[in-house]
Amino acid sequence: FIVFVMPYLEEGARFSLYNLDKDWDNQDLTILSQLSTPLPTFQCPSDTPQRMTVTTGGGGASSAVFNDAKGNYGVNWGSLFGFDQFDDRLLASVASDVNNSVYASTTTQYGGEGNNRSPFYFNSKTRLGQISDGTSKTLAMMEMLQARSDEAGKVDRRGRIWQHEVGSCQITTFLAPNGLKTPYGGPQVDAVVGDNTGCVNRPAEGLPCGNGAPESTRSTFGASAFLAARSSHPSGVQAVLCDGSTHFVKEDIDHETWQRLSVRDDGEPVQFP
Repeated sequence: FIVFVMPYLEEGARFSLYNLDKDWDNQDLTILSQLSTPLPTFQCPSDTPQRMTVTTGGGGASSAVFNDAKGNYGVNWGSLFGFDQFDDRLLASVASDVNNSVYASTTTQYGGEGNNRSPFYFNSKTRLGQISDGTSKTLAMMEMLQARSDEAGKVDRRGRIWQHEVGSCQITTFLAPNGLKTPYGGPQVDAVVGDNTGCVNRPAEGLPCGNGAPESTRSTFGASAFLAARSSHPSGVQAVLCDGSTHFVKEDIDHETWQRLSVRDDGEPVQFP
């Protein structure tokens, strides 16, 4: 997503270097070196700018090593996981998780009832008219913390605005802002504490990681990856709705309201607090 907003951020020169026919880490060396320069608009003054410690580019980059810069604002990826964007427990017929039904989801990456339920998803091309719950009642982007990635043998992909794989800049409302645990009961209530992606558990820095796995084991969480909105601000995070308005979201927001704000078409729009 970051590439397409560059012309609106006075980054037209950088945008002109980007080859839209190539993946982000398969660009020519000219643009790869640019990816290591932070975009000012995506840097929150309350956080510390971070870069990936080591990133290796693909064929077009001749396997060049570069350090992609992170950012503090990610896209709304729905109310659940990376490949399943709708939490069935929002339905009256699925009021709890006693049968572990949500975690046993068989939704695939490009198909299934739970996909394409938020403004952003894989290869998304959402039109404003498809946000049927209303642009003033649907999240577009939320705040996230830039995780440092300086521990040998481990990768923390949180905050990677260039990386399009789930668990990098795709924020869901499965957890509350700055949240630790799912508020639902059932056998999985304490199974994951913090984000679920390639990350390092650093709760003292406001970056809890539930699986603590290096990125090399991402196959174990790919379909069920999720990130919470996080910040260094006291008691909440910043968010922007699809109508362009910005809001400060408190950590104690009603969780169902928070989840419904991330779904564009569930037919039950909620008013932003």
